[in-house]
Amino acid sequence: MKFKTKDGLHSFEITPQGAGLIGIFDGDAKQESSLEFTYTLSTSDDKFSKIPEGWIAQDGYMTTNPKQAGLGYMMTFAGATMATQSNVANVFISSGSVAGGGQALITALGGEQYDLVVAMKDGTTDTFAGYAIPVAEMLEKSQQGWLAKGWELVDSDLS
Repeated sequence: MKFKTKDGLHSFEITPQGAGLIGIFDGDAKQESSLEFTYTLSTSDDKFSKIPEGWIAQDGYMTTNPKQAGLGYMMTFAGATMATQSNVANVFISSGSVAGGGQALITALGGEQYDLVVAMKDGTTDTFAGYAIPVAEMLEKSQQGWLAKGWELVDSDLS
């Protein structure tokens, strides 16, 4: 997925890598952004549990470099595009992911506080505090965000 500023001075290219996405600003690998997803969460019994069907979770923190340039909106737009292609309806972001500008972006994308309950193999459940964002809303609001920052989509391919 490729973006450029409307004035043509900057570019941002996002490609899938592993379980997530890598974005490169102006072709400079030192200015890398990242976003990863997972279908499992580490539970209180030090094991892993699958999250409910129709959900995906952000794994760790999203990074953007440089900051305040609209890259978070483009990374989440690409993430929402991938989620749509995988029939995922909701993204879960743990409450530990709100450091820095995370909370502002979660709110801008329509995220609301949500406790995700996962079933463990022994039949018990574990609850994760965080935020839920409907993928359709994330797609729409992230596009509004990067458009407002002066970016345009040049190529929507995520290969």
